[in-house]
Amino acid sequence: MKAPITFKWRKTTDPQGGAINYRINLRQISPQPCCLFSAMTTDTFLVYTGYLGPSKTYEWSVTAIDVDGHERLSKDLFRFTTTTTTGVTYTPPPSAPQVLMAQSRPNPMRSLTRIDFTLAGSAGVVPVVLRIYDAQGRLVRTLMETAEPVPAQCTANWDGKNEKGEKSGSGIYYYRLEVAGAHFSKRLILLR
Repeated sequence: MKAPITFKWRKTTDPQGGAINYRINLRQISPQPCCLFSAMTTDTFLVYTGYLGPSKTYEWSVTAIDVDGHERLSKDLFRFTTTTTTGVTYTPPPSAPQVLMAQSRPNPMRSLTRIDFTLAGSAGVVPVVLRIYDAQGRLVRTLMETAEPVPAQCTANWDGKNEKGEKSGSGIYYYRLEVAGAHFSKRLILLR
């Protein structure tokens, strides 16, 4: 089965009002148990574009993680079985690029910080999105939304302003990089 599958779940809230990240795990249950995919997101859905074999049982789960690293696994584990497929030739998709995301510098920042990341691995072009979020998980600004070649070394700068060009207040912020469906995030501090 090589069609995008969208996993959706209900939003949860942190009693202290902090940001929530979600970790999605997809496991093959039969014929042989193994972990297929794990990703982090702040959204309440995730689109999986990988291959799922015919006549196999899979299980997926969601874990909510607050800013202090406390984790809570969903009480439900969701299972599904793919149907039998015949006469289909399968060509494995190219492997996802390896991503190395550096800590922003300077950090703490006053007026400008630089975010560097490297894409390595199989050649091609992949979608890349880089966004800044506040400590409550609200979008502050989109720094990059494009497609980048692999391999590539990329840099984005944040001037401490939101989408409207207004200065953001002092505090903790998170920058989140999305590359070909995988998510990476790091924390930065803005001092005014």
